[in-house]
Amino acid sequence: MKQTILLIILFLFSIVLNAQTPKGFESRGIGGGGALFSPSINPADHNEIYLSCDLSTLFHSTDNAKSWGLVPFQQIQSGHDSYVSFTQDPLIRYTVDYSSFVGDDQIRPMKSTDGGKTWSVLTGNPYSLNPDGGILRLIADFHHPDRLILADYGTIYYSGNGGNSFTKIHDNISSGAGNHIAGVFFDNNNIYVGTNDGIIFSTNTGSTFSTMNTSGIPSGEYILSFAAGKENGTTRFICLTSTSVYAGIQYGSDYYGELSGIYTMDNVSGNWASKMNGITVGTDYPVFVGMAENDIDTMYCSGGSSTSAPIVMRMLANNPVWVHTFLSNNNQNIYTGWAGTQGDHAWSFPEAPFGFQVCPNDSKTLIFATYSDAYITNDGGTIWKQKYLSEADENAPGLPTPKLKKYHGIGLQNTTNWQVMWSDSNHMFAPFSDISGVTSSDKGKSWSFIPNLTQNSTYRIIKHPNGNLYACVSNKHDIYQTTTIYDNSFSSATGSVYVSTNNGTSFSQIKSFSGAVVWVATDPTNAERLYASVINTDTTKGGIWKTNNLSAGAAATWVKCTNPPRTQGRAFNINVLNNGDLVVSFSARKPTSGTAFTASSGVFYSTNAGGSWLDRTDNKMKYYTKDVVIDPDDPTQSTWYAAVFSAWGSGIPSNSGGLYKTINKGVSWTQISTSYRVNSCTINPSNHSELYFTTETDGLWYTDNIKAANPVFSRVDAYPFRHPMRVFFNPWKPTEMWVSSFGYGMTTGSTVCNLSIPTISMVGDTLKSTPASTYQWYLNGVAINNATNQFYNATKSGNYTVVITDNVGCSATSDVFNFIITKTNDQNEHSPFRIYPNPIISQQELSLIVDQNYIGKTLEIYSVLGNLIFTYTIRNLTEQIHLDLSNGCYYLSIKGAGLYQKLIVQ
Repeated sequence: MKQTILLIILFLFSIVLNAQTPKGFESRGIGGGGALFSPSINPADHNEIYLSCDLSTLFHSTDNAKSWGLVPFQQIQSGHDSYVSFTQDPLIRYTVDYSSFVGDDQIRPMKSTDGGKTWSVLTGNPYSLNPDGGILRLIADFHHPDRLILADYGTIYYSGNGGNSFTKIHDNISSGAGNHIAGVFFDNNNIYVGTNDGIIFSTNTGSTFSTMNTSGIPSGEYILSFAAGKENGTTRFICLTSTSVYAGIQYGSDYYGELSGIYTMDNVSGNWASKMNGITVGTDYPVFVGMAENDIDTMYCSGGSSTSAPIVMRMLANNPVWVHTFLSNNNQNIYTGWAGTQGDHAWSFPEAPFGFQVCPNDSKTLIFATYSDAYITNDGGTIWKQKYLSEADENAPGLPTPKLKKYHGIGLQNTTNWQVMWSDSNHMFAPFSDISGVTSSDKGKSWSFIPNLTQNSTYRIIKHPNGNLYACVSNKHDIYQTTTIYDNSFSSATGSVYVSTNNGTSFSQIKSFSGAVVWVATDPTNAERLYASVINTDTTKGGIWKTNNLSAGAAATWVKCTNPPRTQGRAFNINVLNNGDLVVSFSARKPTSGTAFTASSGVFYSTNAGGSWLDRTDNKMKYYTKDVVIDPDDPTQSTWYAAVFSAWGSGIPSNSGGLYKTINKGVSWTQISTSYRVNSCTINPSNHSELYFTTETDGLWYTDNIKAANPVFSRVDAYPFRHPMRVFFNPWKPTEMWVSSFGYGMTTGSTVCNLSIPTISMVGDTLKSTPASTYQWYLNGVAINNATNQFYNATKSGNYTVVITDNVGCSATSDVFNFIITKTNDQNEHSPFRIYPNPIISQQELSLIVDQNYIGKTLEIYSVLGNLIFTYTIRNLTEQIHLDLSNGCYYLSIKGAGLYQKLIVQ
């Protein structure tokens, strides 16, 4: 006997939208900067590509590099050898992780068993007790996912069980050179590992390994790059040699004169044959060789050149002469971005590959990655396409690359952004390292280079009340990062202050300094005064400088302020209070890598325009202070925040890194966060209870109770990069925030959710929530275990709600749906909607009887999971419907009528 359930639906409560932290971060900018390494194309799907960066970003594309995302830093932080080894099992892949945990830089072999969504350390990792053991290479057999080659500086290991255990197969011959893994070729039971010690090989699936005896390569030459393939029973090896090969060598850094020879060998004969015809020694500097594993007749080499442009050359077995395929002269066969002949940057900017790959099963598909860019060919080098900007913006081959063109980024952001600023509601400026800076006239959608700012790095741009823009630049990048705190970092550093009187259309220099310039600031009490932070260990040159006749432009007179106590020329932030007082930070100095930090950092306060200073530094802040920020919600401007990096070495106070707060202008400080290294902080101008702070290796952090004595901070996991620098809010759109970073350019997010509010409705006797997302159902406010699908079969009366969450963590809660089971009735002859037989045999016709009111309505059939699988327009009071349904339970509903029946097919 079938039963129906009468439901009463009441909407009782209002919508809840959780929007405390920013969501939906999108990459912006046009790339350039940090070197790109170890490209990897998935042999099973050529649209999927990984690309690593020395600034920790592991980039990932699933659309043939038309766009790039990144693996969240909580999963993987990349480095030079973070090559992703795909396998024929789409869920299994391997790579090397370079994560840093509270200053402990680790290098770990990693495995994913869910297609790259999550990663874990190999359980048989031989470095389990020493996770920073120096792993330099991890390569897997695509066809046999359990077979791995793992190498550290001096030892090579093999695993035949997916990394559950490893066996040592080789120790380096020279401890000074260590192991360099030049390439690996897996050929069923045969495994060949090209190294600087020769070819280490096994013919019995890794049970034993030995070193191959070969001839033809002169003594003193060592394998730098190695590849192999097999076709029609013939195995062919190719290698490139150099006289100086060592563990950890970086191909793109040292390509001039590295090449000694290129050799091939067939069928493991042991005899190498030279293949240098077509290579001009002294002009061509290849450092890579490559070939597809299924095409032994097509071989490639790649590297730098005497013209400081990348090269790729091809050699065919039936015509063994190397021929150039990447024709950079006038961009002959290259779709360029902003780098190219006559472009914003010449070919000398990308310069040379740091990574190169021939697709393992397609000899026509190649990729290489450089100091700044990535390039792909899908036709063996006839045409190359840039892969760091939108295809819609790229420039046609055979033409000069235009200057100052607008481009849209595609996520391959691999350099450092210091600031995001708005000169008006449409125009934005973003100072960068390496590419100097970019500007946008369409609210940050597209970007072009800032004209006339041509030094390596722009650090800050401000807008004066008179409408002028002032910028500070330097030939030195990455200032005050842990690699640029030594005296020799600034031995030849120079910098300048520039002005624009036309909203950034052009800039002109007004002052050149004998040192890097890292900050500029105006004085609200004196329109003629401008301050600049200059870095020079010579304290007669390094410190805070000012002019009091700014309108004179290049004729303005600049003088250096008195040096604050303890400081040694490492000026940094300048804050000018409403009354003209100065609050500044001086940052770290470590004279050499072998000497201790000097206690010359901290926060300093002046009430007379830099004539004298008060030292307002906590003892823990004396070694590595970064940004100092004034609380905008304190009308007395007595509340300051100081971001501090932990320093290292003897004499440094423990747990010194973190975020500090003072409410009395630095007379006393409270350490409100002990995060290892904090770069900066920002208070939301629309909500002064919200504060964000940025860290060196632990991402972006947030609190919504900064006014509390002990504010609680949590990480913004929606922000995917480990090293954000600063947070900026759009003054014309307060809910829009931008995050600059050290190595991932700039991203933008929103402080409000853009989710549609979910609603609950009935489908059969199942509750349904829309729109589709990730769900959690609640009954009377209590989470229902395992109820995470869009559909839920309610069996109890009560108040039901559902919370949906998108893929960046934003969530929204539905109104309450009051579900009441009042009574049950048999399906009888008076029911307005009847079906029989029920249960029904598959392929049997179903009889449907309805009242007159339902003529023209739609009958819908849903699976038990709520998927709509069949519709039928009712035209008669009695219908015979042929169903082709698998055995199981289904729900039949008359659309819009709130009527349904359960149907069993058996």
